[in-house]
Amino acid sequence: AYMFNDPVNMLYPMTDYDRIGRPVFELFGMDITPTASNTITVDIYTNYPEWGRWVGSWHTKPADLALDLDGDNIFEYGFAFTSHDSLTAGTLYSVSEWYKSDDFAPSPSYVYFKDKFVQIKSGTPYSTHSIDWIDNDPGTDPDVPNWKIELVLNDELMPESDDAVHFFYGTATCANDFMEDTIVDTYNTTPEPATMALFGTGLLGFIGKTLRKKRGKTL
Repeated sequence: AYMFNDPVNMLYPMTDYDRIGRPVFELFGMDITPTASNTITVDIYTNYPEWGRWVGSWHTKPADLALDLDGDNIFEYGFAFTSHDSLTAGTLYSVSEWYKSDDFAPSPSYVYFKDKFVQIKSGTPYSTHSIDWIDNDPGTDPDVPNWKIELVLNDELMPESDDAVHFFYGTATCANDFMEDTIVDTYNTTPEPATMALFGTGLLGFIGKTLRKKRGKTL
């Protein structure tokens, strides 16, 4: 597997913090594994549950995975990680509008990471894939992520991309702990021996290189 790792237990208000709020918002990282029969498995490890979490009067909910396939910093595709707003979990959408973390904040008194893409608001279904929320830690070991979100992509049903794919995952609708990175085309760039990843049609043969990695600061 090829891995994108996210720091653990670096809490706000530290200078170089990774997460604001409770351990339930912890995001540990992402594994991307090419498998047989033109499929790619994306495993995301987190403490955040499928049903969300209440924080005071704020019912935070799971975020969707955002994809920018042409490098313009506009996330034109997204995977729905839960069924919401007439969207279906596991479906890839051509996105016309995103919810941002600001859209969900109940009042200015809450501390959260602002203006981050968190859920698909509206879009057109592009292709259907498989997603499963797996209990990864029945024994509640504090050093083991509670959940593994397993997204199995049919590579033949993924859209083509340009030289790089920019992805963003905010964990929850408050973007408490988020991960952002870029996967670069090895045919058009000279890769560094760093993080590697495979991601979708036209992306097999891509090597991930950390161009930027910003992490969440919410609640």
